[in-house]
Amino acid sequence: MDNNLPLVTIGVPVFNGEKIIKKRLDSIINQTYQNFEVIISDNASTDGTSELCEQFIDKNKYIQFFKQKKNVGFIENFNFLIKKANGKYFTIAAVDDGWEPDFLEKNLEILESNEEIVGSIGKVKYFGDATNKNNPSKISQFLKKIVRRQNVNTLEKHVISVSGKFNEKVDKYLRFNQGSFVYGVFRTKDIQKNRISGPLMGWDLAFILNILKFGDLHVIDKILFHKYAGGLSNKGIIESYKRHEILFYDVIIPYVSLFRWAWKNIGAKFCIRNIDWFFILSTYTRYAMLKKL
Repeated sequence: MDNNLPLVTIGVPVFNGEKIIKKRLDSIINQTYQNFEVIISDNASTDGTSELCEQFIDKNKYIQFFKQKKNVGFIENFNFLIKKANGKYFTIAAVDDGWEPDFLEKNLEILESNEEIVGSIGKVKYFGDATNKNNPSKISQFLKKIVRRQNVNTLEKHVISVSGKFNEKVDKYLRFNQGSFVYGVFRTKDIQKNRISGPLMGWDLAFILNILKFGDLHVIDKILFHKYAGGLSNKGIIESYKRHEILFYDVIIPYVSLFRWAWKNIGAKFCIRNIDWFFILSTYTRYAMLKKL
């Protein structure tokens, strides 16, 4: 590795983030660990996002800025940033989320000390009023306790550590069914082999399942990441389809694209032994979608 390169690449995907991009970039610039580069990819914004980014570039030479000619969707914008990464480690900084000042420092300590770990993140705290974690429905409790085959209290977390045999790791994370770990810090050489193309419903979960081929995931016992509860995953299935983030048959049979992806990339045995989870998740999502109409 070239010693002149930054240790960390921070990818910032943004679309019409004029009101929040400055706060997000400030939280990056003020990290306790400073050997990083920032790559911003503006997904064809129509507001003043580009102008604000240009102002930051003038003051901070380690920031690169790219503007897509057309909106390529969040997934492909994510992949674009991964391809551009130069650092040994890579992390995505969504503009509506936030970091504690030592987010990079603490995660790099873990990754530098253990080659078996491919990704690290701290505990996640949600903010915003788009979710209600304190009053789960009876159906939600049933899914957590019976279908997912995991402790209910564990499932109230947003990220979990997983290690050991690959089959055990992917089964556990599939049923955990949380995608926040995509915003952790990863080894760039592995994440660049982990390209997940879209549209794909459950893309973030597919990303995590696939990265487990390269190592374990570690969660630091400290809140380091603040996730906006009204982000991409909370727009609803119809809105996701309109934005070309999922395919039409996912509207008819939710998560069928994830099942097909898993069959091809993880294996038929994985899909068969977890068929109950795929069926119940699809049925529950369909029910929730119709309830909102």
